[in-house]
Amino acid sequence: VSKSWGARARRQVVRFLRDCTQRGAGMPLKDDFERDGFLLVKGFASRDECKGLQGRMHELIGKWDPDQTLAPVFVTDEKQQLQNQGRSDYFLDSADRIHFFLEKGAAGEDGKLKPSVTKERSLNKVGHGLHVADDAFRSYSHSEKVSSLVEQLGYKDAVVPQSMYIFKQPEIGGEVTSHQDSSFL
Repeated sequence: VSKSWGARARRQVVRFLRDCTQRGAGMPLKDDFERDGFLLVKGFASRDECKGLQGRMHELIGKWDPDQTLAPVFVTDEKQQLQNQGRSDYFLDSADRIHFFLEKGAAGEDGKLKPSVTKERSLNKVGHGLHVADDAFRSYSHSEKVSSLVEQLGYKDAVVPQSMYIFKQPEIGGEVTSHQDSSFL
């Protein structure tokens, strides 16, 4: 662990590596990932990191003017997905920018938010270029501990193709059907 890193970053990397070592030199992480397709690494993101990213998202939402954007409703149904996202410049342009995507039922037929839905509650997700266009999300996405985990999983020269902040809103939204993001890319 580099001495040039801050004390908190060093502690996090040491804790992460210790946790991996306790699982058997990191191999079970790779085995678990290959078997399940995902990993749950408890404590990977510290409370401070989570609060920082949540706070930053709150700031981004505060600056977003839904009347100027007409953000589309995000769907995963294959037919609607091709119709809504597949041909949408808004969706395609989000690869290296920060774009806001609405929950089903948040907007009226005119595409504007319904008066009964606040912009904070209207969102399904924000994506897909948070790791490119925002310092806080870029810093976390490209942190040493994220890079170390990716390397432990056997990836060499990995890149971040997209990043999303996904909301789970109460009382609004549509079903998210089974899908694999890589098939949309």
